[in-house]
Amino acid sequence: MSSPYLGTTPSRIYVPEYSSLPKSSEWSNLTFSQSVLIDKYATSSNTYCVPALPEMNSSSWPYVIGGSPGAPTNLSGAKGGRGSEPYKDKQVIYVGNGRPYPHSIYPYSGIKLKVLDIANQIARRMGRRFHITSGHRNDIYNWLEAGSKTSYHKRGDALDINRGSLGDWQRARAEFRAYGFGGFGYYEEKNFCHFDMGPVRKEWSG
Repeated sequence: MSSPYLGTTPSRIYVPEYSSLPKSSEWSNLTFSQSVLIDKYATSSNTYCVPALPEMNSSSWPYVIGGSPGAPTNLSGAKGGRGSEPYKDKQVIYVGNGRPYPHSIYPYSGIKLKVLDIANQIARRMGRRFHITSGHRNDIYNWLEAGSKTSYHKRGDALDINRGSLGDWQRARAEFRAYGFGGFGYYEEKNFCHFDMGPVRKEWSG
């Protein structure tokens, strides 16, 4: 990923253009995939069940112990983002299948306004319409997507953007960096670039 030098400190001052999150259709230079607008796990009639994550607790997330009433008897055959992991003797979270799902924050509304506003301003400056393919993820959604436990998507501080919609992706990367986006990932086969507001760190590809 050769590129012009990228500074390690923000060089642009962010001037907000919105005071509240607009409807997804109201952005001048952003479009969104359905997976950003609708939580595909919360709205499907699936029977996913996955191991509980350490940061989850009974007061904020619905979960049951593996042997509780209603639990599937064959946990090793359960579907999940990381189906190769063993399920035996682990807590199991129910996603769909008639049980509660933590859908109070959806993928679009969970993205921080500043993140979207900056992306819109950059796209307009570049004369592009960026297509957002991934936004906010709650812990369960992130697990099913095999995302990192420390993913900035869980904070609403990250966007995955279709590479073609970026046009000059190296320029886009420099623009995001200038606004303080320290994380960048380039996924050639999956055709998207990841941007997040974490600290500047080594770039990656996938």
